[in-house]
Amino acid sequence: MDKITTLGIEPVDEIKVFDLVGDFAGVQGSRIEDSKGHTILRACGNYDLSGPENSFVGAHAFSNFIKVTKDGKSRYFLFDVGQNRTALEHNSRVFRTLDPDFDLEKVEFILLSHGHSDHFYNLNLALEMVNPRKERQIPLYVAGDSFFTPRAKVSGERFLKSGEYLVIAPDREGAEKRGGQWIVSSRPVLLMDDTLLYLGSIRPEAKKAGIAKDYEMKPRPWPKFYECDAKGNIIDSSVEDEADEDTSIAFNLRDKGLVVITACSHGGVNTSLLYARAVSGMDKVYCYYGGFHPNSDVNATAADLLSHGIRYIIPTHCTPWGLVNLLWQKNQEAEKPFLLTKNHLAPVGNIYTFSKEYED
Repeated sequence: MDKITTLGIEPVDEIKVFDLVGDFAGVQGSRIEDSKGHTILRACGNYDLSGPENSFVGAHAFSNFIKVTKDGKSRYFLFDVGQNRTALEHNSRVFRTLDPDFDLEKVEFILLSHGHSDHFYNLNLALEMVNPRKERQIPLYVAGDSFFTPRAKVSGERFLKSGEYLVIAPDREGAEKRGGQWIVSSRPVLLMDDTLLYLGSIRPEAKKAGIAKDYEMKPRPWPKFYECDAKGNIIDSSVEDEADEDTSIAFNLRDKGLVVITACSHGGVNTSLLYARAVSGMDKVYCYYGGFHPNSDVNATAADLLSHGIRYIIPTHCTPWGLVNLLWQKNQEAEKPFLLTKNHLAPVGNIYTFSKEYED
């Protein structure tokens, strides 16, 4: 088994996450505060508070605008960009109206979790919004060359047989023309003055290190993905594409612990978290947020997820309802509720603020 190299993450004082593009909108939400009145969750998607003209657009996709503050200095980046043009443009306008911290032109770089279209397809548009005058080089991080592979997403076996599927691949040259600068890092790397850990290619590295959960390495239910050739033909329908480049990101929130954000966790919901803990050398997990895309064993996924002692869990995007319901049941029984949502996926339009100053 391979030994994991530990990378120490410099602590930060505050992490502010804007749920920019997500699957659901219009879900009524409320503000969640700590005992001192600090706002942990601001539900901007509740248009009863902000008006119908400032409601958000939901679309099956994932994108976060993230602000990180240390010693009074703030920095900004995007984690994924979604795939629906209308959602990205509209939701950016609404966030810009509702919160002065939201400014896409402050984005320094874009981190891409994996090569599925609901995470990368808006990249050219995002670069035009981040870098409208093409005056800057915008680093674009991916965790493996497999990110650029043309892939077919197939909804079921009959569609595989009939050839009813769409093949999409990233527009590598288009991004470069808009100032994008590709950086491939399959191994974990520290960014932003060592305050941000980009975990690289999780699934294969966790397997080599012997920390991958066996049940999370098994084939997933439909829909499935297959590698295609340049003409859009599936190369081998007996071999599923496992998105080996799938990655997550992590922060060290001062005095609190790890904050881990995953887009889809194709590397495994719990495997990704175990890998983040191993690479960072930190055991305490303060928050785990994102798309928890497990295989069919949601019971094992939920049990393992709850075993980490996580203060806040935020399921969104591709998290199946079975897992959400299991977590919600446990949340109702908990002495300290840990879900920053109700019995549904966290909706687009939420702003989460995690700070060293907040009470748990």
